[in-house]
Amino acid sequence: MDGRGISSLLSSINYGGVVGFTPTLKGGILSSQKDSQMAEEKARVDFNAPKSLVDRADSVIEILDISRTRLLIDALEDELDELAADEEFRRRLSDAYYDGRVGYDTVDAVLGREEALRMKLLRESIDRTPAEPHLDDSLPSGEVLYDGEVLE
Repeated sequence: MDGRGISSLLSSINYGGVVGFTPTLKGGILSSQKDSQMAEEKARVDFNAPKSLVDRADSVIEILDISRTRLLIDALEDELDELAADEEFRRRLSDAYYDGRVGYDTVDAVLGREEALRMKLLRESIDRTPAEPHLDDSLPSGEVLYDGEVLE
């Protein structure tokens, strides 16, 4: 499969024939990242895709000897990783976070804990108002303040 295969597969999934998948563990040992993902709660997802795209995907899964589910999960992971590295997407996500349209959990899920904490700290510093000085007494006169006569 060429470098754009999984990404083009994912990006061209819009409308057409129905493809359904439920993430499942398909034999063998997966990487620790995939193991932890497979241990997560699963969700059934059904969506429409062009039949020609489904046929392409089915050809690839035969060659790679993987399930359609694994191919789609890998494609989603690749696309989300690319988005997380894309500066324009990161700017849009940070704008949404600073505007309050998305929460900390969303940033954490998309960009990871370290970046989410950095954005949270920055947002908290933006939200802070500078302390206003408070005087218990009135301001001293110019003569007192400057130790003598004040020139006008």
